[in-house]
Amino acid sequence: MTEQPERPSRVGEVLADKYRIVRYLGEGGMGTVYEAQHAFVGRRFAVKILHTELTRADEMLERFTREARAAGALENENIASVIDFGHTGDGVPYIVMEYLVGDDLAKLLAREGQLPVPRAVNMIVQACRGLDAAHAAGVIHRDLKPENLFVCKRGDGSDLLKLLDFGIAKLAKADGEGLPSVTRSGAAMGTPYYMPPEQAKGAKDLDHRADIYALGVILYEALSGQRPHPGDSYNSILYHILTQPVIPLGSLRRGLDPDLTDVVHRALAFDPADRPASAIDLARALAPHAGRQITPMRSQFELRAVTRPSAPTSAPDLAPADDAVQAGWTVPLGSPEPPGSPRETASKPRRGFKRAALAAAGAVAVGASIVVWQSASRTASPPPAVRAPDGESVRPPRGEAEAPPRPAPPSGADGGASAIAGAARPSEPSPAASSPERVGSGAPPSQRGSHKPRARGNPAPARRPTFDKANPYR
Repeated sequence: MTEQPERPSRVGEVLADKYRIVRYLGEGGMGTVYEAQHAFVGRRFAVKILHTELTRADEMLERFTREARAAGALENENIASVIDFGHTGDGVPYIVMEYLVGDDLAKLLAREGQLPVPRAVNMIVQACRGLDAAHAAGVIHRDLKPENLFVCKRGDGSDLLKLLDFGIAKLAKADGEGLPSVTRSGAAMGTPYYMPPEQAKGAKDLDHRADIYALGVILYEALSGQRPHPGDSYNSILYHILTQPVIPLGSLRRGLDPDLTDVVHRALAFDPADRPASAIDLARALAPHAGRQITPMRSQFELRAVTRPSAPTSAPDLAPADDAVQAGWTVPLGSPEPPGSPRETASKPRRGFKRAALAAAGAVAVGASIVVWQSASRTASPPPAVRAPDGESVRPPRGEAEAPPRPAPPSGADGGASAIAGAARPSEPSPAASSPERVGSGAPPSQRGSHKPRARGNPAPARRPTFDKANPYR
C-alpha cells in the first residue's frame, strides 16, 4: 500500500514530546500508520494517525476513539496492545500501539497460497484465544478478516498471531447493554466476504457468533485458497451469502480430515444457533488437527483460583466447556479434580512422596524408641560415692556406675564450655578413671574439687545413661 500524495508526511514530528515519527508503514480506511521511536528509552512503536479529512466526521472520530478504548482495555498475547492515545499538534487523534514485525495473514496467503493444515489451524486457535479475551470484556470485533490478523514470530520460530483493528468493534456497558451504535441503523459494516448472514442483512444487534463465523471463513480460505461465498461485487457476495449454501470445503482440497471440514462448516452455519457457542468451543474442536501440543483454554469467564501444575508430558486433551478447565488448568475452589485432568494426574506423584516421607518419619521414631529402651535397661543404682583421703571425690572403677554430673560453675568461660560440652553428649569412661584414683591433671582445673562428696547412706540420684560404643544412634 503506497502513501497518498494529498496527505502530508508526518515523518520527523514528535508527538507528546516523546514519540518521534521515523518512517511510513502503510495506511487503511481510517488512518495512516507510522513507525515511531520513544525519544528517551528508544523503544519502537506503531502510531496510527486518523486521516485529517475524517476529523470533520463525528462518526469517524467516535469510531477511532472506540478502537483505542476497545483494544486498550484488553491484555492478551493474541491482541495487539494499545499503549497510548493523544492528539497531534494540529488536533488530529492518534493511537500508539506495540510495534510488530511480520506480515498480516492476507499477505501471507497471497504469497504462499494454501497453508499446511497444522499451521492454519494453529493460527485460528490463537485467534480464538484473542477473541475469547475480547468477548469476555464485552467487545465484539465485527470486522475480522486476514488483513486484521497479524502473524509474528516467537523466539522458537513458531507463529504468534495477533488481532488488529477494533475500529468498528461493538462495546458493551457494564450492565450488559450495548453502547450507542456509531453506524446508521441497517447499514452493513465490515468486509463482505467475512460477514455472517445476519450482518449481511443489516441486523442491528450482533453477538459474538458473528466473529466465530468470520474465523470460519478465514480458516476456509487458508485451507483452500478460496472463499466460501464467491462474487465479483459487493452486492453479489452478499446475495450469495444470503441465498446460497457454502461450497463444500472437501471439494476444493482433497485429503482433509472429514472431522475438520465438519468443524469449519459448523462455524459457517447460516443460523447462529448452529455455530460453536463460543470462541473456545471452536478452538477445542480444532485442537486435534493442530499437529502440535495446544495448551489448555478457558471454558468460562468467571475468575477462578489458579493452580499451575508441572508441565504435562503429552498434549492435554481439551475437555468440553462443562469440565471447568481454564487457562493454566484453573478449577473452582473446593471442586474435586476431574478424572484424568492434568492437575489430578500431576498430584499423584506428590501424594506418593508424602506417604514415603511419613513412612520414613515413623521408622526414625521406632528406632529412637528402641535406643531409649536399651539405654534404660542398662541403668543401675550407682554405688555410694568413694571419699579419698584428702577429701576429693574419685571415679568408680570401670564397669560401675559413674558419679552424678557436677553442677555447672556459676561463672567463668571454662566452666561454661565444660557444661555445654557435657550437655551436648554423654561422657565416656576415660582410661585415667578406670581405677579408684582421684581426678588428676587429666581433668580441667575448674572441675577439680568443684563439689563436695555425698554423705554415705544418702540415696544417689539417677545417673546419666551410658551408651554402647557400637550403638549407631549414639
